[in-house]
Amino acid sequence: MDKYKVRQVLTEQRARMTYKKRLEKSERIMEQLIPLLKGKKNIAFYINLNDEVITLDFLPYFLENYETISASVTEDEIEFYSFTNVKQLKEGYVGILEPPAVNKVEKDDIEVIIVPMLGYDKYCNRMGMGKGYYDRYLADFKGEIIGLAFTEQNYILIPIEPHDVRMDKVITERGILSKPNF
Repeated sequence: MDKYKVRQVLTEQRARMTYKKRLEKSERIMEQLIPLLKGKKNIAFYINLNDEVITLDFLPYFLENYETISASVTEDEIEFYSFTNVKQLKEGYVGILEPPAVNKVEKDDIEVIIVPMLGYDKYCNRMGMGKGYYDRYLADFKGEIIGLAFTEQNYILIPIEPHDVRMDKVITERGILSKPNF
């Protein structure tokens, strides 16, 4: 199946979940994420939109417990900017909440990037929304890349292209997948 059709199937599957179910599953995902971030100081997050794993509700915890939390600002490319309070977030690109583009965080200073995904497979391949923003940003990223997804977003084999960046880990409400070494 081509990427367009896989995207369509995954979008429909994710959209069937109620907000309550997404919140419950997001809580379980966060419970697994937090221990993985132990000892880290500089973490970059996506801020959820629509049916994605919820991150916004959990940002106050991360802001309180980590040195630098940043979120993406997108125009032509993704950049990350730090913020200290969720009240600083304002609607930006396609309605995504973004921090003010004031305190840019350099890519080399980020230890972990938490990435949204439309779909994933057992090899930690990621399917995004098709714009390539994260793949371009992550192409030379040296830190850890963690994707968050619901089990409903699993697909047998995500069609990939040479520029697609694989996740180091994918966290779902049922567990953690790690990128195979091959």
